Amino acid sequence: MRKFGKLLAAFVILFLWVVVTLLAGLLQPQPAANQAVLISGQIALGLVAASIFLLIVLPFLKWDLLGFNAPRPRRSLLITWVPLTYIVLLLGGAIFGGLPPAGTIAIVFANCVLVGFSEEAMFRGILFRGALGCMRLWPALLFTSVIFGLIHTLNVFSTGNLAVAVLQACAAFLSGMLYIAIRIRTQSIYPMMVIHMLWDFSLFMVAHASGPIDQKIEVTFSAIAVPGLIVLPLFAYGFWLLRGLGRDFGWMSDVVKREEEAKLAAGSATPV
Repeated sequence: MRKFGKLLAAFVILFLWVVVTLLAGLLQPQPAANQAVLISGQIALGLVAASIFLLIVLPFLKWDLLGFNAPRPRRSLLITWVPLTYIVLLLGGAIFGGLPPAGTIAIVFANCVLVGFSEEAMFRGILFRGALGCMRLWPALLFTSVIFGLIHTLNVFSTGNLAVAVLQACAAFLSGMLYIAIRIRTQSIYPMMVIHMLWDFSLFMVAHASGPIDQKIEVTFSAIAVPGLIVLPLFAYGFWLLRGLGRDFGWMSDVVKREEEAKLAAGSATPV
């Protein structure tokens, strides 16, 4: 049972994180036809509550490898060039198409900062570390990415559109593979907090530049194909970054650490 202690603790924190997010969200009117509407009109109380909850919880977690440290080595930040290039291109397109008023930009940016912190701390920080307590690296990263995707189906409670929530969940899983690859390669959660925040912000700016955002999203071929064309290359890049992961970063898993300790103990117990 002790082997699964970190994972069980991470699941409890995840459950409370979801409950806090949903309950705080109920305090605000939810007229949203889509996520862009939700985060453009006001600071989302659900995001604020989720972030405060994690800020309270994190100091009590005395776990190693949570990722709240500077990137190691610093040159590992160079791997972020692909998502950063996407972000620059998306923001350039949004500027060309026409940005919303400054007040709306500020609200969207603030909400995206909260999302970047909250989701990365919860998933690539706490949940991933919990999974590493009882899994090897590859199962742990796949498990974390799947849960990250599934959680996005809860968007149905804010938009009422299950089909769109499922599509968002699929996109979250694909992008989550890149996120966790960067998290592992940089050995830090901070680069992904920044990239996650900027990625969401750039997408919402493109949504504003593309026309009225208060329209209900319909599941059409273009609604599936366009996000797919954006996310699939990022997924492919993330998958490429994951090459040789078990060899280079397998030591992150507590399972591997316990095996190494057992080998050392067995070796020291061998009679000369």
